[in-house]
Amino acid sequence: MKDWKFIRAAAPILALVALLGEPATAKEWTQITIGVEGTFPPYNSTTTDGKVIGYDIDVANEVCKRANLKCQILAQDKPATAKEWTQITIGVEGAFPPYNSTTPDGKVIGYDIDIADEVCKRANLKCQVVVQDWDSQVPSLLAGKFDAVLTMGPNPKRREVMDFTLPYARTSNTFGVLKSSSLAKLPKTGEAMSTNDKATWEPVFKDIQAALKGKTIGVPLSTSQQQFIEETFKDTVTVKTYKSSEQHTLDLLAGRIDAVFDNIVYLRDAVSRPGNEEVAMAGPLLTGGIMATDTCIGLRKGEEDLKAKLDPAIQSMIADGTMKTLSEKWFKFDVTPK
Repeated sequence: MKDWKFIRAAAPILALVALLGEPATAKEWTQITIGVEGTFPPYNSTTTDGKVIGYDIDVANEVCKRANLKCQILAQDKPATAKEWTQITIGVEGAFPPYNSTTPDGKVIGYDIDIADEVCKRANLKCQVVVQDWDSQVPSLLAGKFDAVLTMGPNPKRREVMDFTLPYARTSNTFGVLKSSSLAKLPKTGEAMSTNDKATWEPVFKDIQAALKGKTIGVPLSTSQQQFIEETFKDTVTVKTYKSSEQHTLDLLAGRIDAVFDNIVYLRDAVSRPGNEEVAMAGPLLTGGIMATDTCIGLRKGEEDLKAKLDPAIQSMIADGTMKTLSEKWFKFDVTPK
């Protein structure tokens, strides 16, 4: 008997039933598309007029009825119709100002949030933004807890498992140090530079490598900044990871680490905050290589229908200047992708 085929057909249905019992932040399922072989009677078969019948179909229909779901059943060789997106759940860290942060009363604010609100408005989507630790954002997206995640930079490793919208910001990365540190004299401070330009980058890299020898560098966990420092200076520095950028800045001020490496937008905001007067940016403004300097909305692979709703909204915000206005509101300069 091909019992495994019944299990294969029933497993997604049972998983969805279980999913309905998750907390309020879980995705609100109202309709699903179910695949079936259509050639394995009496479990499932296809009539001469194209109708799919059988035990699997009766079970699926009853499960969907009891779960209050609108279900479409398609034989495996038939293309699925486009999903009608009307609402999505969006994940955000809530601890990476000015992109996103959480107020004392629990409200999430920032550039990401304003962008998400406007994108959802233009895409005619009802959106729920949920705060969750950064290092669990991608796993939650892939598991279906979120439909999209904010502040996501595409790099080769992430592109293996997920897709991205058009960027809604383009920035660079640099070092944050104490003004009293010898690292405050890192070369090419404030100069834009791509690590892909080997002729320019290589001599600067050697000078930075010598300056960083034996130092401890703080980076946000599960980011392209972490990957860049680990891959570029792996034999030179000790890398310490943090769940939020604000945490590594506190350790820098306390003398527990020698420098941080992070997004220029975060660091520009950090050095202007009360209590951070001793923090300064140092070294070139870096792009290229593994670094994800485009900021996008991250999506699951294959969600082309959702991407097709979000990309035009982002494009229109760039075209009419809305993105520039929001950039200047939160960053005091324009991060619109050019």
